Amino acid sequence: MLAIEPPEVQFHNVRLNQAYTTSVCITNNEKSSLEFSFRCTSPRYSVSPNRVKLDAGKSVVVTVRVFVSHSSSVEQTNKMDYMLVKCLYFEKKIRTSYTLHQKEKGN
Repeated sequence: MLAIEPPEVQFHNVRLNQAYTTSVCITNNEKSSLEFSFRCTSPRYSVSPNRVKLDAGKSVVVTVRVFVSHSSSVEQTNKMDYMLVKCLYFEKKIRTSYTLHQKEKGN
């Protein structure tokens, strides 16, 4: 399987109309190489690179970006987004979330 660190992607104090990035390290613990792709369930998130072939025992660092142009109170309390890691043999979900900067919560 894949080891993913951190297991959840969180962005804090996000301001509207500004991009934020963080990194996720993915390690292939299988005995053979794996090819997999990334897809986010919300358009506010993106992953680069979005397709990877990873040899056994190797790691790769991917960049996760969030850009929030507007937000409602419903999104802040109920919205769960995911980064999907899809391989021929499995699909894994990584939870992604953000919290708005205090001044942005009134918009």
